[in-house]
Amino acid sequence: MIQSPFQRALGPDFAKLPAALQRFHSSDPPCRFHGRARVEHGRGILPAIAIKSGGFPPQTTDTAISITVTSNSVSETWERMFGTHKTTSELRYDTATSAIIERFGTVTCTLVPALNDGVLNVAVVRASVLGIPLPRFISPRSDSREWQDEQGRFCFDIAAYLGGDRLLIRYSGWLEPALRTTS
Repeated sequence: MIQSPFQRALGPDFAKLPAALQRFHSSDPPCRFHGRARVEHGRGILPAIAIKSGGFPPQTTDTAISITVTSNSVSETWERMFGTHKTTSELRYDTATSAIIERFGTVTCTLVPALNDGVLNVAVVRASVLGIPLPRFISPRSDSREWQDEQGRFCFDIAAYLGGDRLLIRYSGWLEPALRTTS
């Protein structure tokens, strides 16, 4: 069985995640999820450039979202559809840092997940553009949380800030496994 980057990064804590988070972050089917999301952008030229460079979705108060995760022995590809806009990223586990490396277009981030009271927090600890490390004052900071709601759905509130508290992008909502059909 192939372990997902999140399974590898969390180690024994993966088994402590709520069921909806385990289902989403495991490499086991189903690997397609759907739900609803809200997307908010920061203002200014730096957020606009970063959003364009990362291929992030347009701002919206409510849109359909689907995420399809495909995995192989080295990495996972996450295809996110926000309405008709596709944002794709690749995630892999880095054994040297025990962290997750995620690449969105020209932007690469090092992520460190941590479980706290049933909530999965994901911190961005490093970032680069075109392989060039970003200085701390413009490097994104993450305020990202995932949890399971009362209906058993996977919920997310993913926010990235530039430098300190300058919003880059924030998307939040819920997902549930898509029904699988056989043909």
